[in-house]
Amino acid sequence: MKKVLSLVLICVLMLGIVACGKDKRTLKYISPTGKHTIYVEYDSDSRPSVKYRGEEIWSATGSGYPEEVTYDVTWIDNDTVKLYYSKDGKSSDEIVLYLGNLESE
Repeated sequence: MKKVLSLVLICVLMLGIVACGKDKRTLKYISPTGKHTIYVEYDSDSRPSVKYRGEEIWSATGSGYPEEVTYDVTWIDNDTVKLYYSKDGKSSDEIVLYLGNLESE
């Protein structure tokens, strides 16, 4: 009986670890000419962070959102990207990132 309980406990812990690892979602965006690629990663509170060339170049602060949120991403030009969150038809939390001054890929 003790071995069965130990086995069940180990299985529950492993499932918990696997489930915790799924807290992030990542979306890939490529610039119009394909020169730049960014990844927008969301944590479990839908707070976005932007990664470029494997480095985090921006991340949101604050408490996050009670629901799953995805920011809209628009390329202004090949080196500039805009992230914004729209709710009820109103745009908020707008961030503009210029990638041209970062080391090119």
